[in-house]
Amino acid sequence: MSSYFMKFLPIYYMLEDKQKRIDLLSGVWGETTNPSDHDPKKFRYLVHGVYPRPKDFTADPITEAASEQGDQSINLYKQPERVSERVSLSMSLIDPDHTGTWANGGLILEVPEDNIIGNGPSDLGSANSDPSQLRSQFRERTILSPEELLRQSSTRDYNEVIAFANLEGSKVRLKGFYITVRPDGSPVDSAIAAQMQEHATALNLSLVKIEEPSAFSKSWGGAAEPVTKGFTSIPSDDYEFRW
Repeated sequence: MSSYFMKFLPIYYMLEDKQKRIDLLSGVWGETTNPSDHDPKKFRYLVHGVYPRPKDFTADPITEAASEQGDQSINLYKQPERVSERVSLSMSLIDPDHTGTWANGGLILEVPEDNIIGNGPSDLGSANSDPSQLRSQFRERTILSPEELLRQSSTRDYNEVIAFANLEGSKVRLKGFYITVRPDGSPVDSAIAAQMQEHATALNLSLVKIEEPSAFSKSWGGAAEPVTKGFTSIPSDDYEFRW
């Protein structure tokens, strides 16, 4: 390589690594792993579950008031690449011992630490479309560390982590997709699985299979209890919208 090009190499690598350095400074919450290197025995993901919406879905009126910070009506089942345009997101932190998810498929996300609003070992009933309400709801609550959150979470039900999708340019990033599968590897919901596979292929991202909690999973409380999945059909408009 000529000396002319050699002198520009440092600039090239500086630009290439700029975003990596920004991420390092801001910090990525959860010590999450990369789905492109998925290891079923050792992983940690922040996942946002999605369901198809009914045709008569209408956005919550509060979205208009929150429009300056984002658009909570964006349908991530159809347009996952627009995830950072939402107001906020409810997610679950999962690992091999905690595989409870709100839906049987969805997005795997990378979230800057500063974007995290609150979290807890169960559903928090957050008002995702209203930034003011979110800040008020979690103002007095301590944000659990990833380890504390998993330690307090049931092995069979989902926990909740809430984050702003875009906080002054600090954006949530789409890293891949997940589907839940039975022990034989078949998808729990074939329609969601097909949609997530379509997105993964189109966006050149990984699709990982997460085995659903066993029928008798040992919960954090120490007792073996049967799993009751959150939904056997499409949830209500309001609940799907909130997530």
